Amino acid sequence: MKYIALDVGSSFIKAALLDMTSCKVLEKGKISTPRKLVNEDKNIFEISANLLFEIFKGIIDDYAKKYKEIEGVVFSTQMHGFVYTNPNANKHMEDTYISWQDSRCLNLIEGEEISYIDKLKEIFPKSEMVNSGVNIKPSLGLCNLYTLLYGKNDESKSGNLYTLGSYFINRLTGNNICHITNAAPLGLVDIVNYTWDEKLIKKAGFTNISFPTIAQNDFQICGIYKSNGQSIKIYPDFGDHQVSILGSMAEKNDIVINIATASQVSNTLDTFIPGDYETRPFFEGRYMNTISNMPGGRNLDVLIDFIKDTVKQITGISIETDIIWNSILNNFTNDNQDIKVDTAFYPVPYNMNGGKIDGIKFNNFSLNNVISAAFNNMAEVYDEHIKILSRSSGVKINKIVCSGGVSWKIPQLLEIIGNKTKYSINLSPLPDEVFSGLFRIALVCSGINTCLDDNKELLLKY
Repeated sequence: MKYIALDVGSSFIKAALLDMTSCKVLEKGKISTPRKLVNEDKNIFEISANLLFEIFKGIIDDYAKKYKEIEGVVFSTQMHGFVYTNPNANKHMEDTYISWQDSRCLNLIEGEEISYIDKLKEIFPKSEMVNSGVNIKPSLGLCNLYTLLYGKNDESKSGNLYTLGSYFINRLTGNNICHITNAAPLGLVDIVNYTWDEKLIKKAGFTNISFPTIAQNDFQICGIYKSNGQSIKIYPDFGDHQVSILGSMAEKNDIVINIATASQVSNTLDTFIPGDYETRPFFEGRYMNTISNMPGGRNLDVLIDFIKDTVKQITGISIETDIIWNSILNNFTNDNQDIKVDTAFYPVPYNMNGGKIDGIKFNNFSLNNVISAAFNNMAEVYDEHIKILSRSSGVKINKIVCSGGVSWKIPQLLEIIGNKTKYSINLSPLPDEVFSGLFRIALVCSGINTCLDDNKELLLKY
């Protein structure tokens, strides 16, 4: 019995074939996520939804040709984004995925001196968003959907809304079904009552939109996809953050710092406790408190891209990112010599004005000092928000577990985080935590385990 595991991320679409009988990964691979579509508006971040789907479907079909006894597909996707289709649109118009990296809501309303996001903060005060678990922010699906529908293009307000995963499920099975972990980041779900929030939907003017059905449980079969003579069960789309936390093997009272394209600090609780953080649905009726949009890999890429551009401008040579990082880390010392870097190069709720480099003197402006200052700034941001998370939720922290690709690639950053937070730092037991999490889910879907905490030691062997 085999399961296909897929993770549709911001940088890569990763895949693995899981053998449930032996609890082993038979194959792993990845394909670069398609680039965003060209748009003169820098706040718009769209990707071809059809191209994403074709890659997703192609991976399933390839495995179905190569292997027999494929029982199901478990998968995760990046959150907050959505696909909106207009049945009245030109049939030649391509479906687009509006990513979590989209921030069109920061644009000014045409003819007014207020942005869409500022207007939405007036429409949806924090007091009305409590049960959604989120607040108005640039990456929130609600904000960018509102801007799409009420912006200058005047999009039809009676279309079909999909999470990225439910778009895939719909095209594979005909059913527009999503998991609550992907529905909630749109900002329109009552996560306490496990349903779309009709009051928020009405207030946003979305009443004529067709929304996905929220899966009734974590392991619901959303439909059957036939490929190469096999009938393959398709399970709900899980939020990549929740799956990564599951795969980190964090225990109760642990804080998880997931350092990937962007970063989050999180912990999980059995009960819904609102606070100065987002509360997201987790698995098996639990909740995950998190603070997101913190600096991660994409913020460091801003500095690396500057280096690459400088080298090319001077020498005409295009240097690979890995070569730059190998050189930096092989010679790294944690000494910023008074250089200060604010890594908020992308708009976030606590800093909408961009990052900066301060403290430059005639003798301290070196690559090592800038990178050291960037690492220390990231650690300071994590520490600040860990304190908020702990204080607001009342959790006494046991240890910190670091997950995500950046954590595995830059041990120097983890050491700096440990020095700053004063907590024990553990790297997650296995790289690609998303596959560990999906493996735990597949063990339940296949009937081998009865719940996610069963036989966790099996995961440490694959």
